[in-house]
Amino acid sequence: MSKSNNSIPSQHMSAWEAFLRAQSRVLHVLDQELQEETGLSLAWYDVLVQLQKAGGSIRSGDLSSQLLISPSAGTRLIDRMGSKGFVERKACESDRRVVWVVLTDAGLDALRSATPVHLAGVRAHFTDFLDDDQASALSESLTPMAWNATADEAE
Repeated sequence: MSKSNNSIPSQHMSAWEAFLRAQSRVLHVLDQELQEETGLSLAWYDVLVQLQKAGGSIRSGDLSSQLLISPSAGTRLIDRMGSKGFVERKACESDRRVVWVVLTDAGLDALRSATPVHLAGVRAHFTDFLDDDQASALSESLTPMAWNATADEAE
């Protein structure tokens, strides 16, 4: 859907700028509230969520992909979380190149205590501003953009 000229209609540019501002501000506030109330950053919370969604363990590289960060950034993040006891690294017995990241009991406890705080923040700073039709329209608009950007990264 890209156009070859160098201009973007003002309505589209306004939407782009609003998206950037909202995304940046909401993520900042969610991170700040989560840290103040639980001691977890939003990035750490996201790691714990991804591990839980994966059944408690995931390959290190796959986790970095899910988090939309580089493998080296993922390694640093897991190192810090491991030092606090929230995750552990386990070598793959069948493939020495693979490292599994495993959710610990302490990590699961942290996730359980942080989830109500996170959900309250998402509600207060995001979903309360959308009715059902707006939420559906936003999801329908953003989903193909996210998939397109993911496909571009893989190339």
